[in-house]
Formats: sequence, C-alpha cells, structure tokens
Amino acid sequence: MNTCIIGPVVFDRGFYYEKNNDYGVMDGKEKFTIAGPIWKINQLRGLITRGGTEESGGITIRSTKQKDWGPVWINATASRPEEYDNVRLNHKGWYLIRNVDIDNINQFEAKATLTVELINNALDVFLEMDYTTSPYAGTPLKHGYDLTEELVLLEDDFPGTTLDTSKWSATMWNMTGGSHTVSGGKLGMSGVITSIIPGMPAWGARSIQSKQSFDAPFYVEFDLEVPDTSSTDRFDAHNYHFVLRTGQWLDWEGWPDTFLIIQDCGSNSRDIRFAKPWTDPVIKNNVSSSYKLHKWKILVEENGLITAWLWNSTNSEWDFYWKGPCSLSTMKRLTIGFTHHSHESTNHTVYTDKVKVYKTQAQVLESVAKIPVTGRNASTGLGGRGSSYLHKNGESDNSFQNSASDPMAIFNGSPRLYSNNNPQNEWNEIHNIEESLKVDKCKFYNDLIQIIPTSTGIEIHRINGASFEKFFNVDIGPISFIKLLNKTPEELILAINRTKWILRRSEPFVYIKHEYNDLTYPKFSCCYHDGASLEITADDQSISMSNTHYVLFWNKGSGTCANPNPAQNLRTMILQKYPTTIKSNKIPATSLTGIGFYDNTLPSSNQNHYSKLALEWLNPVNQRIRII
Repeated sequence: MNTCIIGPVVFDRGFYYEKNNDYGVMDGKEKFTIAGPIWKINQLRGLITRGGTEESGGITIRSTKQKDWGPVWINATASRPEEYDNVRLNHKGWYLIRNVDIDNINQFEAKATLTVELINNALDVFLEMDYTTSPYAGTPLKHGYDLTEELVLLEDDFPGTTLDTSKWSATMWNMTGGSHTVSGGKLGMSGVITSIIPGMPAWGARSIQSKQSFDAPFYVEFDLEVPDTSSTDRFDAHNYHFVLRTGQWLDWEGWPDTFLIIQDCGSNSRDIRFAKPWTDPVIKNNVSSSYKLHKWKILVEENGLITAWLWNSTNSEWDFYWKGPCSLSTMKRLTIGFTHHSHESTNHTVYTDKVKVYKTQAQVLESVAKIPVTGRNASTGLGGRGSSYLHKNGESDNSFQNSASDPMAIFNGSPRLYSNNNPQNEWNEIHNIEESLKVDKCKFYNDLIQIIPTSTGIEIHRINGASFEKFFNVDIGPISFIKLLNKTPEELILAINRTKWILRRSEPFVYIKHEYNDLTYPKFSCCYHDGASLEITADDQSISMSNTHYVLFWNKGSGTCANPNPAQNLRTMILQKYPTTIKSNKIPATSLTGIGFYDNTLPSSNQNHYSKLALEWLNPVNQRIRII
C-alpha cells in the first residue's frame, strides 16, 4: 500500500497526485499537490512554518518562526513511476512547509498544494534541539519567591552503631564510666565526674568536635536532649552544651573565646542559657522539666550576630528565640561540637539525634530540554523522562539522529490533540486551529499527562505504567468553548472557556492561565506546604504558599499522612508564581497555575524529584528542533 507522509499526517492508498503536476524547483522551492479527506487535508495548515531564505558564504539559511511547526519529514514518493507527481522530484526528505493552498473537490474530499523547501534528504540526518541560546533558552517566569537552596557542609544523623570519625573527634576528661555511643539514630554521651581536682574545673566532660571548620555565614540545626531526672537541682547536676568556637578545644578549659548554648537538667526544672563564655550568660530561661528535648536552628553571621530559633512541635515550625552578639574574636574557621558535663555521681545520658551545617544560596533556574528518544541517541547524566532524554544548559550534546526506519520517532513525548467530533466517531489527530472541538469529544496529552474536558469537569490523568489514570479534576463551570490556539511538536495551547491550558513535550505538569476563573478540585487528606506537613480535615481549609511555590498533595487512605495505606508513590503538586493562600479544594483566580504529579520515591538528586520539577516549572524552555 502506498502512503504519503507529511510530518505527523499520513495519507493511505486513497491519496492521489494531480496529473501533470510538474512544478519542478522555483527559487529553491518545491511544489506538489495531494488530495484526500477534507478533515485530513485541513490538518496540513497546522504544519506551516513561516520564515525566509538567505544565502551567506555559499550556505543556505532557512529561518523559522519560534511558534511555528519546524522541520517535517515528507515522503511523497510512489511505488510506480506513472504515479509520480514529478519524475525528477519525488519530494522525499526533511522540509519546511511554507504554504498550503486548499481547494475542496466535493463535500468529502479536498486537495492541497504544498510549497516546501528542502533541508536534507536523509531520514537519519543529525538533528539538534535548539534551546541554549537566546531567544530560545528558557525565560524564567516572573515570580515573587525568594528561591534559595541549602548547600550542606556537614550532616550526620548518626546511623549504625559507631561514631563517624571522619567527621568528629571524640574526647573525655575526668569522667568515670559511660561512653560515646551511637544507637537508634542517636549519639549518646554518658558518665560521671571522677573527682574534684584542685585548681581545675569542677566537672567531668565527654565531647565531640567537628573536624571540619566553617566560615560565617552558615546555619546549624541540632538538638539537645537531657535526662528526665537528676538528684541535684538544675545546673549543679548535668549540663549539655552546644559549642561554637575557633580551633580545637580542651575539655578542662574555661571556654575562652567560645559561644555556648547550655541546656541544664535538675530534679525540678531545667534552664537554657546562651553564654559567651560560660561565665557570662546573655540569656537564661527556666523551662518546665517536661521539656527534655529542644531542637535548635542558629544562624551564624559574618558580623558576629547569632540568631536562634526553637522548634515548635505543636505548629511544626521554627519560632524565633533570640538574636545577639556572640563576642567571638573571629567568625572564620569555626568548629561546632557537643559537650556533656557531669557535676554529680549519678550517671545519666544526654543525646543528639541529628546535626546539619549548611549555607544558603540562590537556586539556579536551569534550562532543561526534552529530546525525543529515537533509538539512535543516548541518555545523559540527567537521565530520562517518559519518551525523552533530559539535557541541561548545554552540559551534554543536544544533537541526535532520528530513527532510520520510523519518521514518527521525532514526535516521541510531543503534545498531541485528538478529537472524535465526526460522524464516524473516530479519534483523529488535530493540527488545524480551525477544527471544531467539543466537550467529551476531545483529549490532549503528552507521554506523561492527559487532559480530557468533560461535562463534569476537566479531568487530568497521569501515566502509571502503560496506561493513564485520573488523579485530578478541575471544575471551571459548564464548558461552552474549546479552541486550539497553537500546536507544534514542543507545545500545545488550548483555550477552554476563559482559561488557557499549555502542555509541552515530556513535562509531568500542565500550565493553566485562569485570570477570571477559580479552579475547584476535590480535596486531598494530606499536603506538604511551606516546609511543613498538614492534615486536611475540611473543604475550604487554608493552605499557605508564602515561602514555597509548590504544594504537594496525597491521600492517607486507612493509614496516616506519614504512612499512607495504600502507599502513595505518585503524588500531586500544585504550583504558583506569587506568594498566596489556596484552599484545600480551590485555587483562586490568578495569572498562572501548574498542576502535575511526581514520584515520591525518587531521591533529591534525581531531576524528576519534586523540588527539581518545581524549579523546572518556573523556567519553561522554548525549545525547537533544527537541522544544520
């Protein structure tokens, strides 16, 4: 069976060429005429690429408009010479379609005369995804968020059963019994003072100190946990210290040039002291003996100021606690550590279960291009997503070859639009912006996301294995208008009522412009927003997006938010450009919203981790295929 391939539009044996169609080549252009069903002929209009042709130094440069289709593979040859439209030119190769003139033959068929420009005759020519240079690089969306990320300098959650001596030095002085222990994800230090030594401090000490030193500014997160009881009141019994100072320390020193956070324990109460050094407390708060564990975050600044926050377990947030000078002689080459002091003969254990030292830095919105997997290109360090490989900011070769046997491989991962608004109720792929689209009779998708406008809302489906499953439903009221606004292999834009939906190649989210419409959706039972988890108990519950431009949603089922049952590996994300508050069942009208999904099992280093997907959403890449 003869077929005529014109990009994604394929005509079967029903096509024919106009007789004596010997247009030849005129000004570098080829022409040929093809006939077929009216609806299919009309789709060719969507493949037009505007632009001009220039000659420079013996090289022909054929330009294209950014929002137009780009190169298409055409194979308009026939198996018998008498069927050739032009014996000398069989119109086979990569072309730009510059114009399509359509005339109806009857109520069912039409003919189209195509004006095309040849780029290359080989199907498996090397292609390039142009996205790294202006104006085709991603242009970050204007947004109102302070995008920073942690650069971790030291982190230890004390796994296993031994102290990591590549990170810490462990010391002991004037202490009997006890030990440094690591168990259950906690560091424990125990022991009792051996004796009072004349002229020396009246304590026994067990300590760890970081082998790495740090220059301000930096943050430290840690916790101090003291025993439940002690025979002596308050700080005459045991103390647990966070230590910040320059260089290495000795356990019997009087803490010169040192900043301490000291948590004391006693039989009736505890107190917290900030000291510089320990003989000069700058703040002292007595706290209830029921609070034996305190989680801290401190910011150490270059100007010598320290800001401290205390974790509020009730509200799951950091509460400001204190800010003041630390009086250290330098803010460079600082070490951190923890010291347990014993002042009595009863042995107790103090604990720390996590330490993290980090700086913050501006997050880079990198351009991540999606290049179709054709079987003749290789993955990169970023890996793949759906039917595409990921390439970032020119870090890897963005050239590739199309399949030597499948001209449609170039569309892997591309957004597609289908409609069955026809008497035959057949699903046909649509490229023509004049096509009549109806609710319940069209759908658009890429390889990861599918959107279906229905009479009960706009369904959003995600790929799970080999098939799509519904995970979100948007209600914008009765749908009375659906129109294709633009479609290329990289981007599809569809208007639904007064909203616009934008879907791009191999992206697991859709962009929705809805300045005039709220987006209503069924609530989930759990979410993660602004750095904290929240259980959702009611419709219209407020969910702040003040600090983070994404919210993660999932359902707990018969389990809990922390351990849902069944497991919720594929979860939902909602994204915004500006700080706002959404509701548990509604997104207020705004300029742009993102709705997508992610795999919760992926590590943060993976490009498909939700944190990286959220940054990618803020930097939509304007990519296009070109042939050099």
